[in-house]
Amino acid sequence: MKQKLLSMLPAAAVVALLALVVAVRSATTSQSIRSFVVGPDYSAEYSTDGQHWYPLTAADSAPDANDDVLYLRGHFLRDCPEGVPLSFYLNHLFFTMEVNGEIVISYLPDGDGPFPEGDLCGSQWYSVLSPGITTADEVTFTLVDTHSVGSRVAYRDFLKYMFVGRLENVKSYLTPMWQGWRVMGIVLIASGVALLGMALAAMFANLPLDRWLGRLSIVTLFAGIWLLFDTIDVQLWSDRIVMNTALVLVSRMGVAFGLGLCINVSVEAASLRWQKTARIASGVLGAGTGLLALLVVCNVMTLCGAEPWWSALWTLCGLVMMGCLAAALRRKVTVDAVALSLLLLSWLADLLNTVWLWWPDGVAAKVCMALVLLVEMLVGMHGVFKNYEAASRAMEMERELQSSRMRITLSQIQPHFLYNSLTVIQSLCGIDPAAAENAVNEFAEYLRGNMNSLTQEKPISFSKELDHTRHYLALEQLRFGDQLQVEYDLGPTGFQLPALSLQPLVENAIRHGVRAKTDDAGTVRIVTRETPVFYEAVVIDDGPGFDPSAVPQDGTHVGITNVRRRMQMMCGGELVIESAPGAGTQATLRVPKQAAMPEESAI
Repeated sequence: MKQKLLSMLPAAAVVALLALVVAVRSATTSQSIRSFVVGPDYSAEYSTDGQHWYPLTAADSAPDANDDVLYLRGHFLRDCPEGVPLSFYLNHLFFTMEVNGEIVISYLPDGDGPFPEGDLCGSQWYSVLSPGITTADEVTFTLVDTHSVGSRVAYRDFLKYMFVGRLENVKSYLTPMWQGWRVMGIVLIASGVALLGMALAAMFANLPLDRWLGRLSIVTLFAGIWLLFDTIDVQLWSDRIVMNTALVLVSRMGVAFGLGLCINVSVEAASLRWQKTARIASGVLGAGTGLLALLVVCNVMTLCGAEPWWSALWTLCGLVMMGCLAAALRRKVTVDAVALSLLLLSWLADLLNTVWLWWPDGVAAKVCMALVLLVEMLVGMHGVFKNYEAASRAMEMERELQSSRMRITLSQIQPHFLYNSLTVIQSLCGIDPAAAENAVNEFAEYLRGNMNSLTQEKPISFSKELDHTRHYLALEQLRFGDQLQVEYDLGPTGFQLPALSLQPLVENAIRHGVRAKTDDAGTVRIVTRETPVFYEAVVIDDGPGFDPSAVPQDGTHVGITNVRRRMQMMCGGELVIESAPGAGTQATLRVPKQAAMPEESAI
């Protein structure tokens, strides 16, 4: 049930977003308009040289108006009585206004710098009191674009957003139109912070999603800032022109940089050539953005002046990354690669839209970002939940493994073995002090090996496990003398296996094999060998054997059960016991070769 609900989250996010758009649209249409548009009527004319005039039939119908200066003349739709505020939206524009040939407004770049008052380049609202204008008066505007890039968008915005009335009324009129984008921007900013927190948590928890979530959080956070501040009415509630403009431009650069990082992760499924190409493209984008930022900081150019250069750089790198994503999608279709492709396509389409004006400025990338990032965020959260559950299971297995190590360690320190060993050592003290001293050393090494296994979380070398087993055998040979024979047939030894996996098998061989013989001495053989798939460590005894199917499952063989469980959990291996009445017993530890080599040898 939980998995089903999580799988429905992306669809729910899309439905919620559509509902939000409908709600905002409804609020817009029901808004009581206390301010109204007074722009030129559709019989107005435009000119790029002041001599040749062409009819202006709509706000964006000046196909050749991409020059630094545009002239407009026509008549207002309504009278503007004297003293009534006139408000103009200037998208990186400066202008003059003449009424019947007389200049009434002059807001142009001064001679001391590129912009009035030092640096006021950006989107801003300019308000002035009307000198008294009727519909019969001819109004002429001279529009100046200091950047000469994106002029058509700027001229269109000037014509569309020309109001009579106080700025408070203009704000009341415009705010519902852009409220949806601001709400979405706030949602994305909060989501970006949440994703960043999840990425950091995943990193500290060693989960596999930290890299993707971290990079996606960059895109989401900067996309939220972009949507929050890139609105027509932003200067009506925040009058810091340069700061607002800088936030829009920097957030766009941040989104592009984050997309480059995400694309690097998504293209990893493609060939090595495309991986390198994507990394080079994102590296060039990052280096170029950094260089432009340095030039802005050093006052070599303004941030607005750097934007066209950055747009050209982003277009070039974006096309290269788009090709890399296409190659990755040919190899394997993934949700992340498709989402990134949609974002890149929508953004590149918006860059072309600045020339052809197919739709409102930047709307394609914004809509796509809002939808894609919300879905990606929910998918990422779903992945975090899944990995959290996997991590919880892994932690539970680790606790079980630790408990298993403790149980098997305690099971090996049998009281009777300790008593017997100490009794043997005591008897040797009076007969052969040197042998007693050697026995104490063997006893100490045996105990040390058992205690070390409590903290051993990874497999150890076979040689180390064999040394521990030798200490145990030395003590048992002191006890049984010639009744216990030990033979070694060692082949490969450069592999790893869990601690305390060989010694319990040897102990079982002595207890149930050698000691069960009544006629003569018993022999325990330790053998290592190699197969195409496994390394094997084998313990063989020549005891009476038993019928494996008749062994009771009552928990009495705790040591063997723990060895079998730790072999499976720690290295994917197995313990196989073969026996028959009168045929002895053979216990085989099989360790897969891919998990049996030391880490330094496997790299």
